[in-house]
Amino acid sequence: MKYLIYLFASFLIVIFAFGILKPIGLGLIIPGLPLLFIICIAVEYASIDYLFFSFFLGIWFDILYGLPIGTFSFYYVLAGVVSMLISQRLLWVETGWKYYLLFIICSEILLLLWIWVYTTTLTHLGWWKVPLSAAQLIHFSFRFVLLNILFAFPVYALINILVSKWSRYNRESIKIK
Repeated sequence: MKYLIYLFASFLIVIFAFGILKPIGLGLIIPGLPLLFIICIAVEYASIDYLFFSFFLGIWFDILYGLPIGTFSFYYVLAGVVSMLISQRLLWVETGWKYYLLFIICSEILLLLWIWVYTTTLTHLGWWKVPLSAAQLIHFSFRFVLLNILFAFPVYALINILVSKWSRYNRESIKIK
């Protein structure tokens, strides 16, 4: 049941990103928006449920952007795993929101680097026709990271609200008399 909820949530994120953010001129945040959700779930809740969610969202974004399969899907899964491992294994303190912004900044920069390396490698191997330009990615990188920093804490708050509502819903079981 929860995987159906993840599928529905990923569909809602795609609709929100391409139906609302892109028409109002905030299209630059779209590739980083799922990353905000994935890192928040991985760091804050240390749950591996984000793997299915991140892979499915990555496939959606690969298809919608017309990039090779794995451009977003592999990176979203990798960013979630690395964020969770760093927050759980290397930082021996209760991290919570304290390191969330640092994870966001690092992962957004690495996302741009990953897209460039992945598409360039596939082009050199002859599996893809056009690599993304490093100059173009660098040109948009500052605005990309800045917009994602601005959206980081609203996404964090939204996820915490949804998790608290979901846990309250699970505690209040419906009994038919």
